[in-house]
Amino acid sequence: MSNPKILLIVPTLDTYKILGKLINSLKNQKYKYWRVVFVDASKDKNHINFLKKLANDDSRFSRILQNKIDNPGIYGAMNQGLQFASSDEWILFWGSDDFAPNENTFSNLAEEISFYKDKDPYILIGRARYVDLKSLRLGRKSIFVNKKNIILTPSLFSLYMFFGSSPPHQGTIFSPDSIKGLKIYNTKFKIAADLNFFLNIGLNRGIKIPLLETNIVNIGLGGYSSLSNRNRFIEVFVAYYERFNILAFIPFLFRYFKRFLSAVKR
Repeated sequence: MSNPKILLIVPTLDTYKILGKLINSLKNQKYKYWRVVFVDASKDKNHINFLKKLANDDSRFSRILQNKIDNPGIYGAMNQGLQFASSDEWILFWGSDDFAPNENTFSNLAEEISFYKDKDPYILIGRARYVDLKSLRLGRKSIFVNKKNIILTPSLFSLYMFFGSSPPHQGTIFSPDSIKGLKIYNTKFKIAADLNFFLNIGLNRGIKIPLLETNIVNIGLGGYSSLSNRNRFIEVFVAYYERFNILAFIPFLFRYFKRFLSAVKR
């Protein structure tokens, strides 16, 4: 069986000063069948030159200019990045401040992918850990459902979503065929389009969702989604309302209660 190919789509905007940890964590991977597409909206010469030099020095990295008219915002950048995915690539969405936990991260992920590779379509949900980028202090874990070796049906996935669980976006890897026919990111959401996307997955009866024990990514604390608590709460509630109507308050309350418990346990 051939080695599965992994594509990382990374939206960027004047973030060259913090990209080092992401880049080094990838270059240190023992597994070599991966590449990165930076979807870049920057006009800063230092940032642009940084990415251009990186791409010139290592062909696994490439930069494309974001079309902010057709693909606005961070989720628009992710939508645009999908246009550059090959038909055999498994897709991850990371941010500029995310990085691989260790040198074996992609090797472990490739083993998981290989198990499901010929059984498309799949969305594999792994685990993530929040990390303070300055102190490197570990924050809360992000685990969708703390169960092992199970494959969720869309109905069961929706049930977990209804009771406030939500996959770590950066810890979710999409098989080559899994996104076809699904709604991608709705750019009316500036912060919660990933939640909106996951809520819509439950409507696709042809999808399967295995849960992985692999910690796929360390997520840098202080990212875009933490810029405005008020806006995040509003968008989260709207996403739940569009999926569950008047029952939206149930997943909304469970979501933040679970996050509170996770922070306390840490």
